[in-house]
Amino acid sequence: MESDGYNLSYLDLLMNTLGCFIFLFAIIMLLVNPVRQHDGVEKKAEFLIITEWDNESLDDVDSYLQDPSGNLCNYNRREDGLMHLDRDDRGKVNDEVKMEGGEVITFQENTETVSIRAIMPGEYVFNVHMFSKRDLGVPLEVNIKMIKLNPKVTVVASKKVVLEKNGDEITVFRFTVSEDGNVHDISDLPKKFTQTHGYPLDDYSNEEDHDN
Repeated sequence: MESDGYNLSYLDLLMNTLGCFIFLFAIIMLLVNPVRQHDGVEKKAEFLIITEWDNESLDDVDSYLQDPSGNLCNYNRREDGLMHLDRDDRGKVNDEVKMEGGEVITFQENTETVSIRAIMPGEYVFNVHMFSKRDLGVPLEVNIKMIKLNPKVTVVASKKVVLEKNGDEITVFRFTVSEDGNVHDISDLPKKFTQTHGYPLDDYSNEEDHDN
């Protein structure tokens, strides 16, 4: 009888443990590979373009990515087509966030990441732009990486560029994505997306927000 009770307790423990593992596995799969349907297109990250500069810099660098349909993802339109900009990083000036209780949290990292969430064949253009040069007289080195995530994580291209003054804009990558998701014909043939004073060519609605 004691043996039967022990076996039942052991089986209950085993089943509960197994249930926990199945639940955790399901949660992990949802977090690692989130998929949403939009007009019949699966949305998940296929490419990341990561722009980084000195964490101590006050300079405000912006990312611009145009897709084959002419959609333009930037600080003023952080989600456009199948592209998404994670954060408008304005240099060290917006590295501190004040919580409701008064606590200040510091996020000391100057990084912008643009994701392409599904394969759209055609030509893409990625630019970096110096919106506000606050560290005057000090050229800023900017590092950019383009990463392909599927079927395995691969650095497709990387480049360093230097921005020296307000309004500097550089085409970092001009590339073609084929229907199978591979990248071809990478170049830096220039294409401009900003006005002389630094705002996107086709939209001025967030000028004040970006400055402050």
